[in-house]
Amino acid sequence: SRAFVTLVGGTEEDLALLRETPVWPEMLAVAPTWLPELRLVDSLPFDTDAFHAINVPVLGIRGGRSGDRLRGTTEAAVAAVPHGTLVDIPHIEHSGHLTDPADLAQAVLHWYDTVLAQTSLNDPPVSDCKEGSITVSDTFLTTTDAHQLSSLFVQYFDAGNVEGLLSLYEEGATLYVPGSTPSEPVPLRAAFEQFAAMGLHVEVKNAIVLVNGNLALSHGDLALVSADQRIEVKTAEVLRRQDDGTWRYVIDNAIGSAILEALTPDNS
Repeated sequence: SRAFVTLVGGTEEDLALLRETPVWPEMLAVAPTWLPELRLVDSLPFDTDAFHAINVPVLGIRGGRSGDRLRGTTEAAVAAVPHGTLVDIPHIEHSGHLTDPADLAQAVLHWYDTVLAQTSLNDPPVSDCKEGSITVSDTFLTTTDAHQLSSLFVQYFDAGNVEGLLSLYEEGATLYVPGSTPSEPVPLRAAFEQFAAMGLHVEVKNAIVLVNGNLALSHGDLALVSADQRIEVKTAEVLRRQDDGTWRYVIDNAIGSAILEALTPDNS
């Protein structure tokens, strides 16, 4: 097996500390062909320009108690690759503290179940590998199961991957957020870029998807979460099956019935 570690924005002190952690010899033990790929980029911006060429599924492990710098670096890396997945382990500070093999096993199994199910790890993870209803395409994850579209939305939203989010919507799709009116949806890209800049995370629960032919109606509880605020809304989305069998959002009413409050005699 091989392992690659890149420490970005660190110092020589960071490297020395990493070498002293209990997990370091374990990493060497499970990676006998360990390659000299550990590098330091001292106080430089996180450069992800070439990450788009990494055409394999990538798992990013984010510690629930990590500092903002560590979480931000992990999120930026996963958001920059075409097929990235974030997995949280709430009780660890960061992935360098995975001294319990069960922690790592749980994270990898979760990743396998949600993204790589039914795909052999010995097969090259190239474009168009089928994972149940989810497909790793040349660019973004897609799904042929309308019930799975919200899970892809959460994945891309939490990673701050604006392009990934846009890939889940038809061209010309409409989005309604707090402050919208029925006649004035907000531009998708501008809204998602704003959410990403704010560092928001999203939770979707109690989703119900009603499918009729090539159309589907989805309802659910959605929460936008920041460091100091939590906004909970009821959502309603219209989905349409595309010619290739995948599903895309056509109308995303993120404020549900609250949009009725924006009705006036002029637009009712």
